[in-house]
Amino acid sequence: MTFRTLLCTLIALSLITTPGTAQGKKRSKKNRERPYYPKLANDKGKTFKDIPLGPLSAVARVPFKETECTIQSLDPQGLAARAGLTIGDRIVAVGGLQFPTYQRKNSTGDRGAPQELARAIEKAQASRTPLLLSVVRDGKKPRTLKVPLPYLPRLQRGYPKSCPSSSHYRKAIHQRLLDLQRPDGSWHKNHAHTTMFAGLALLASGDRRFHPAVQKAAQRMIQRTSAWGDQPTPEDLRSKGPKTWDTCAIGILLAEYHLATGDRSVLRPLRLCCEAMAVRLQPRTGRLGHGHLKLPYSEKGLVIINTQAHLMWALSQRCGVPADEPAWKLSLECVRGALSKKNDGAIGYNHSARSGHQAGARTGSMAAALALVKRENNLRKKMGTWLQDHVAEWPDAHAMSSIGILYGLAGLRLNRPADFAIGQEASRTALILARLPDGSAAYYGSKGNIGGDSYLSHQVVGNAVAALILSSGSEELTLFGKSASRPATSPDPPSRKSRPTPEKKKKGRS
Repeated sequence: MTFRTLLCTLIALSLITTPGTAQGKKRSKKNRERPYYPKLANDKGKTFKDIPLGPLSAVARVPFKETECTIQSLDPQGLAARAGLTIGDRIVAVGGLQFPTYQRKNSTGDRGAPQELARAIEKAQASRTPLLLSVVRDGKKPRTLKVPLPYLPRLQRGYPKSCPSSSHYRKAIHQRLLDLQRPDGSWHKNHAHTTMFAGLALLASGDRRFHPAVQKAAQRMIQRTSAWGDQPTPEDLRSKGPKTWDTCAIGILLAEYHLATGDRSVLRPLRLCCEAMAVRLQPRTGRLGHGHLKLPYSEKGLVIINTQAHLMWALSQRCGVPADEPAWKLSLECVRGALSKKNDGAIGYNHSARSGHQAGARTGSMAAALALVKRENNLRKKMGTWLQDHVAEWPDAHAMSSIGILYGLAGLRLNRPADFAIGQEASRTALILARLPDGSAAYYGSKGNIGGDSYLSHQVVGNAVAALILSSGSEELTLFGKSASRPATSPDPPSRKSRPTPEKKKKGRS
């Protein structure tokens, strides 16, 4: 890259609107509080998928088995609307090229209108040329709309910190996550997974200035475990406090926070989370359910809880919190009973639903757990291979689709690091289409069911998952290959402000 090219890139990035700029301050109070944010319809059981259109500030609906998409909503002040695009317009081609047929099969990923639109948007921005959309309106012949887009260089493969485009993307996302953090430190009043996503995203940045925000989140998670009391009995751990989903999410965040900061105040609640999951296992089968003890689906259980428990136990061992070996073995046998009948390493929904369908989260979290403790080498190698062969399917992880991406990346990074970039690149389309004009991320989701992420908060999940994808190669999280050594120092004291304000970063840091 020549000096002139680098200078033009930096100038262009500095002109992109970010939260808090002078342009943002000129907007009315109502618009500052409620800017346009792409809202996607839950497509569970439907024949379409809604996608955001990145810098166009619009949402398009892509029907399955079709070669076009239809505008569902747009920002009246956005680039698409200013170029003449309206709700109901059918986009049938981009840059003069028609779209391939968009299939419902998860194995086809974003192939079709989403992928072609993302490629065209990225190319137009990098080449400083208008985006050419072929639009059909009111049944008339197609006409071409030219949409001028702001300059933005391409995302480099692997999204390294030296990539100006991905560095700016991360910076805007991190600020947005700080803005979305609740006064009590959490990112959602009920669901710990939302706070786990956001906390891990800030830790993955490697920036110590975000530690106070994550510390506040960790303290809020610890408060949720106070229902167990000072000296909890096994019965207290079984029937009180956070449910199984939340207990695992709390434990994973506390473990990564300790490994990043050395803060020992989280170790006791982390140990209690580990013990709670151990005593909640069904004595003979090792099965777990959504809540505390009751098993769903005619007592068949929910294996994703087991795999997340294993991941929490494995991370806790890195923190010096020993695992309950009988519980580990019992739960492992439950997981084995759910392995795909194809013997390919994929983990099924439970012992009676044993296909690789929606297996990204289950297989990824278990593969990561086994890699962290260096156990079951043959099994985790199969899991790593399955993850590498099915990267397009990661986003479809039953209700909480985004755990498939997070755990899929972790499982692949720890088991097949040479193929890790394949997992990262599988999300390129989503990253481009989710990138909002202010630089932060919209929610993208899977095709088939985004209901779970809806109750977790689309804005938080969208930004956190994008940040984790962009930062996953930096090895700042133990989930993404950080060294096993633990820090010896405690974190910086928490800021007096409710949220830390990132300072101007040095060159080369995101």
